[in-house]
Amino acid sequence: RESGAGINFRLPVVLMDGAAIFDPNDDRYLETIELSHDDALLMQKALQDMELSVYISTVINNSMLIFYEHILPDSREMFNRLRRSPYRNYIHRSLPEGLGAVHLTAIGSKYKIDKAYESLIERDFHHRFKLIRYDFEDQVPYAYMRVLSKDADRHRSLEKLKELTGFERCLSFGNDAENYDV
Repeated sequence: RESGAGINFRLPVVLMDGAAIFDPNDDRYLETIELSHDDALLMQKALQDMELSVYISTVINNSMLIFYEHILPDSREMFNRLRRSPYRNYIHRSLPEGLGAVHLTAIGSKYKIDKAYESLIERDFHHRFKLIRYDFEDQVPYAYMRVLSKDADRHRSLEKLKELTGFERCLSFGNDAENYDV
């Protein structure tokens, strides 16, 4: 299920853990906070070396595109489920030269994701990148990890959203009670 499915957004929204602000009325990204091309490739290799399927999301001409090179057998079922979303545009090729990444997503078994997360922490990647680990609520054996710019921050993006729109107050919602109003 897509986050926010069934909600008719009429105002700009903060997405991807603060890495993007999207205006659904203009169908455009007002701001993205990206990893450099080199950082995206560095993290892709590190995650692929840990036998995870890796997807690199970038914005080109206000369209979110997701590049991937390999789908490992243990995550193919999850990929087939996710690729059917009208909100995702998957492209089977390497990230084109010079493009940055809004985020990388690694998908695998909970065990593999936990081990990869621990390994990246041990190797001090968390000082350079924002690493977030999630469980798929409705797909028990799977989990995923997001890698974003250290500068991606929901609270900072909400402040930027207020600045861009002139609003004095914003309402946030999600499934983490400590970080959202609703």
